[in-house]
Amino acid sequence: MDRVGKVESGIAVGSLVLGVVALVFAEAAAAEILLAMFMASILVVWLLEIVDHAGLVHGHEAPMAHA
Repeated sequence: MDRVGKVESGIAVGSLVLGVVALVFAEAAAAEILLAMFMASILVVWLLEIVDHAGLVHGHEAPMAHA
């Protein structure tokens, strides 16, 4: 896994944790804010994947040549 993949995975795990926290505190006063933060984090993960897939991120390892 390259550097970009590790960053994307880290942000996705952070989004997952935020989603679980939003679920646990669903009845709390801060539930709306937590849900909005979770939805924004999903958008950030999606945007990172789209930008990476489009080839706009150049932090990937060089492909290995076959002998």
